[in-house]
Amino acid sequence: MTSTTGFLSLAVLSIAAYAARTWLLAWRKGKQLKLLCPGGNPTWVFPLGALQLILGRYGYPFPGSVGHYYSKFEVYKKHGSTCLSTVATWGTTPVYYMTNVEAIKKVLSDRHVFIKDVRSYEMLNIWGPNVVSAEGDQWKRHRMIANPAFNQANTELVWKDAMRAIGEWLEELDERGEPGTPIDVSKETAQVTLLVIASSAFGRHVSYREHVDKQPPLGHTMPFGAAVNTALTRLLFKVLTPRFVWNITTSFSIPFISPLMKETKAAFDALEKHMLEVTSEARAMILNNEPMDAALLRNMVKANVQQEGLAKTLTDDELLSNTMTFLLAGHETTAHTVAFALALIALYPDVQARIFKEINYAWPESSPAPGYKEALSNLEYTVATVMETLRVCPAVPRLGKLAQSDTVITSLHFSMGENGTIENITPFEVPIEKGTAMMVDIMGLHMNPIYWGPNPGDFNPENFIDTETYRWPRDAFLGFSGGARSCMGQRFAVAEAVCLITNIVRKYEVRVPSDVAGKSFEEQKGILLGWYPSITSEPTGAKVVFRPRS
Repeated sequence: MTSTTGFLSLAVLSIAAYAARTWLLAWRKGKQLKLLCPGGNPTWVFPLGALQLILGRYGYPFPGSVGHYYSKFEVYKKHGSTCLSTVATWGTTPVYYMTNVEAIKKVLSDRHVFIKDVRSYEMLNIWGPNVVSAEGDQWKRHRMIANPAFNQANTELVWKDAMRAIGEWLEELDERGEPGTPIDVSKETAQVTLLVIASSAFGRHVSYREHVDKQPPLGHTMPFGAAVNTALTRLLFKVLTPRFVWNITTSFSIPFISPLMKETKAAFDALEKHMLEVTSEARAMILNNEPMDAALLRNMVKANVQQEGLAKTLTDDELLSNTMTFLLAGHETTAHTVAFALALIALYPDVQARIFKEINYAWPESSPAPGYKEALSNLEYTVATVMETLRVCPAVPRLGKLAQSDTVITSLHFSMGENGTIENITPFEVPIEKGTAMMVDIMGLHMNPIYWGPNPGDFNPENFIDTETYRWPRDAFLGFSGGARSCMGQRFAVAEAVCLITNIVRKYEVRVPSDVAGKSFEEQKGILLGWYPSITSEPTGAKVVFRPRS
């Protein structure tokens, strides 16, 4: 017993000594970086990867620290710099967070010096690499097949499918007969966007009631919707669970863990079967010259067939992996954006009134629903509301790149003036060494007063409407990422979000719940716009009340 205790004590002391030495090296490295660029103390976790996402929702790095998810632009104000340095302790990796256009444009556009850290996107490689996780020539091959799938015909299909899905949901909502009851719009809109993505990405036309009944189709063990929901919910769990644990649970039952793993595996297996079925159907239709709709997966299969023999095709696993990323973007991200938008519309009744007025002009009462092109050309303010929502509540709060060689970026020193204005802006050069992690702080950029005025935290859709004297700052908005790797599905996402918001605001007045309305405005915002970092930004308090309009 004594020898065992002594061994354990020695092991603990050795680990503690190693950790202390590692942190000391990181602290010294950070001290050197601060001579070149303002910054904070080292962080224990590398900023790119699933572990940081999990710790981020619990507030690590801590408030006031460089890299804190919820600091917006405050930590940059404290240091008077648009670029801040820190060090990831394990590996003593230099890390820079950036919020100015000059630095961000270089990092996103120079694909020879700054590459995506593909290790951080391994969680998306369920069936293989995809257009999000790939880099270099491999990425070009994926984009060649995936990009044409997002065409005009697909966007029009999205609008049509969204009109159908939102109509069915609102009809079901009326039948509940619960006016005045707070609605968790994040949860509810996720069901609607799932129906849209099922149709416009997979050609699976399911009604809202059929979806709710959750009956699997013939030959399947799980309905498509249930498979998608479970797979997306358990994605982090699947990725973070070591392979040996999965192997162990096939032979031994572990309380709580084994049932969860069994359900997760069943969901991914069921989803794979659904997607392979659509792929096979699309191939057969192409070979037989049969007409087919513009669903994304079918478009990709068509593009893939056209590239056969040119060594540029994707395998079935790669097609599935790309489709999984589109599921994540077209289903979860859009649902969250609409949820945040509805919360903001409830908080800002003047904005809601203007949206309602615009909708009545574009879609008068007793008139048939407008098509995609007609609607978006007449819904400028509603489109701007979606864009402003993505500025205030970005779907992805930060992006990461790795420096492949030594280089230099331009940052800005500044001071804060009265009324939130930025003064004394002075450019300075920041030397970047090979191996440095470059963090594009999207939330910080979107809250930077240099580009968005002295009150960037205010919700104002007019930020995205050009006038004779104002042009909105395109380079300071990364709601759909930026550079060559910007979001291919931007039109898809905007069309779907505008369609959902238009139908809801046309029929209902969106209000703050009564139990929240009595609080201060800042408290209301804190509750309704609450979120935590995951693969995308997850709303935590987006509950509103729908009051039928007279």
